[in-house]
Amino acid sequence: MVKIIATCVVALFLGSATALFAAPNDTPTLEAEVPADAAALMPNRVDLQYLPPKSSAHDSVYKLVQEERLLETIRDLLAPFRLPQQLLLETTGCDGEVNARYDDGVITVCYELLDWFWQSAPQETTPAGIAPIDALAGSVYQIIIHEAGHAVFDLLKIPIFGNEEDDAGVRHG
Repeated sequence: MVKIIATCVVALFLGSATALFAAPNDTPTLEAEVPADAAALMPNRVDLQYLPPKSSAHDSVYKLVQEERLLETIRDLLAPFRLPQQLLLETTGCDGEVNARYDDGVITVCYELLDWFWQSAPQETTPAGIAPIDALAGSVYQIIIHEAGHAVFDLLKIPIFGNEEDDAGVRHG
C-alpha cells in the first residue's frame, strides 16, 4: 500500500497524474484532484520563517538552527516538489508544547521540540562518528519530512486510504 501511494506521489510531483490514473473505459479509476493547469504546480514553493522564541530558554537553540541552516537544507530538499501553493516552514515557541505539526499550508516546528532533540543528542562525537549537531539535524530532518508528508497529502489532495500518520511517514512514539 505504501509503495502504491509513494508511486502516486512521485507521479503527481512530476505532473504525470493523468498517465498514472489512466485505465481502460470499463475499469474504475482513482481520480486525484490535480489542477487542470499544470503551471499551477510549481517547484520552489517552500518559504522559511525563524520566529524569535517566546522563552529566553530557547535562545541558544534558535541561534543554533539558524547557524546550521537546518530549515534551508529541508527547503532545498523539498524544492523539486511541484506544489499548487506556497508551503511555509517555521520555527516558533509553542508555550511549552514539545511538538511539530502541519496545518493549512504551514509546517510548524516548536522550539520546545528542537530543544528536546538538542538535549537528547550525545554530548560528544560518538565512536561511530556521530557529532552532536548531526544527531540534532537528523532528528529535525526526520520530523520535518514527516510533516511535509502531511502537507503533500493536503496540498495535492491525495486520498488517505488508511492511517494518515502511517501514510505520511513513520509512526512516532
